Amino acid sequence: MVQRLAQRAGYRITGQTGSALIAEGSGRSFYIWANAGTTKEISKAAEREKWKPLGSVEGVEVYGDESLWRWWVMEDFVVWIHAGPYMNSQVPSLEAMESLVRASETVPPPR
Repeated sequence: MVQRLAQRAGYRITGQTGSALIAEGSGRSFYIWANAGTTKEISKAAEREKWKPLGSVEGVEVYGDESLWRWWVMEDFVVWIHAGPYMNSQVPSLEAMESLVRASETVPPPR
């Protein structure tokens, strides 16, 4: 699911860590993965990590921090993005995440 999501959004998969894929494109590189969960279930972790809503993309709330993290809920799954694997890696800006969020709405989650 995550590979199709990233590819549909215009990123290429260049590797994997065992738990995340490495996506690259548009001058950005990041880890991407998904796990079961809902906004309510991860709100405590968000509070603990001080993640905040960054804004809405295509009507979907995106959370995270300014430089390393982005996440959003897709049905019963949370899609996570983290800067990596290089020291100068950057997550997509909120504006650039439109293709990822849109793709997550069209790629069916695993069942």
